[in-house]
Amino acid sequence: REIVDRNPLDTITKRQAGGAETERERVLTGDEVVALAKQLHKANMGLRSI
Repeated sequence: REIVDRNPLDTITKRQAGGAETERERVLTGDEVVALAKQLHKANMGLRSI
């Protein structure tokens, strides 16, 4: 198994995959950012993913 430098699907849009592109204005609230930060360690993601 080798490390992949980047997500191979980064250049694929939802439209190209059969979905619709939807622009959104929503951002995380301060409480959501705090909750996310507290839970990231449980996701077992590599540091390059965070």
